[in-house]
Amino acid sequence: MSEFDKEVERLEAGANAWEDTDEVAVIEVKQPMDKTMSVHLSDADWRILLAEARRLGIGPNALATKWVLEHLTSKTKAKSA
Repeated sequence: MSEFDKEVERLEAGANAWEDTDEVAVIEVKQPMDKTMSVHLSDADWRILLAEARRLGIGPNALATKWVLEHLTSKTKAKSA
């Protein structure tokens, strides 16, 4: 029997799902993004984006999204100042 099956059996028998040493994790839930767009890049620019994303441990799409949102946020803050 696998470890997973043993754990399921233990829980089904009424054991606690949480351990005494478990901690509560607080997470921030943001509004989902529901719009998509395409960005055309040269091969050289793609390689720069990919290298930077890998350095940060994220995907290139996530990095491009992060940069766009940072730019939009800075523009919004500048207008309200």
